Amino acid sequence: MGTLSCNSCMYMLDGCNGYCGDMIIQTAGGEECEGLNFNGATCESLGYTQGGDLACSIGCRLNVSLCHQFSLISTGTQHACGLTLAGSAYCWGENSSGQLGDGSVTSRGVPAAVAGGLSFVQVSAGAYHTCGLTSTGTVYCWGYNDHGQLGDNSTTERWVPTAVQGGVSFDQIALGSSHTCGLTAASEVYCWGKNNYGQLGDNSTTDRWIPSVVQGGNMFNALSTGYAHSCGLTADGTALCWGQNDQGQLGDGTTSNHIVPTTVLGTIPFSSIELGTASTCALSESGMAYCWGGNTFGQLGINTTTSTSLPSAVFGELSFASVSVGFFFTCVRTSAGASYCWGWNSAGQLGDGTTTKRYIPTPVNPL
Repeated sequence: MGTLSCNSCMYMLDGCNGYCGDMIIQTAGGEECEGLNFNGATCESLGYTQGGDLACSIGCRLNVSLCHQFSLISTGTQHACGLTLAGSAYCWGENSSGQLGDGSVTSRGVPAAVAGGLSFVQVSAGAYHTCGLTSTGTVYCWGYNDHGQLGDNSTTERWVPTAVQGGVSFDQIALGSSHTCGLTAASEVYCWGKNNYGQLGDNSTTDRWIPSVVQGGNMFNALSTGYAHSCGLTADGTALCWGQNDQGQLGDGTTSNHIVPTTVLGTIPFSSIELGTASTCALSESGMAYCWGGNTFGQLGINTTTSTSLPSAVFGELSFASVSVGFFFTCVRTSAGASYCWGWNSAGQLGDGTTTKRYIPTPVNPL
């Protein structure tokens, strides 16, 4: 910066104010940093709420490529994983089975980078295993593998991402407690892992160590998995479910397990579906919420604690944009950004400032 002149064919530097690399930040010249001097900036101060490592580029401009801003977060039983805008996966929490994917079994209190340097478009956490989906449709899984839920044709625990075998490409993945499912571009669903209740949908109760196609010839547009049941939506909004049904979570009017997809009863076309431990909730095309299955803690939101094996409208006839089903509680979000929760509240998980169970949608306290 400044004015460079020539005198007797020699550069005269006395009119210059500095340059990139002189370890002095020339803000007037557009410099943002020098070496490790970021002029007080951090990843967090720049809006990257998960932190990370700020760097200074060759042109003395801030480089935020290693700052973390998660575009997606998925939670398991005692661990969680996030996907950055750049497609890098980070996990944190309990790690006794390698479910964090960082090459260790050391639990982490802050996000740890998943090993391997892979770029993902989706990451999903199960009870004690995790999977990531790449842009080419390849699925990698890591963590606990006692029933073959990692899909690598073994029951060996993996501490780093390991490719799912079988040669099938996927567009979406969903993880249950000990089983995994994937949706292909051809609208087929494949599942693998534990199958004691028929949650793989392949007309058996045999565990599978590689992807096994769900039987019935149905074409699905969406997929979700619960503790030991699975559901999919067809193009016309029909919901089909399979697996464990002791609480009526399959929605077919019975409490019998099903080893192939069975149609959820009713005439309501659904736009999305989410599964919990022993309950299922779905949103209609108009945003109305319907739930069915176990209801011990009021997690169906129907103003009772009576379980039901048929879709039941959530109390209040509110319209929602999304629904998420947890461990005996449920939360929804409206198109305006307001959140409501109901069900079990022993640790304040409903966010209403109490630990009281709620049987109907209760607003989450605003920030």
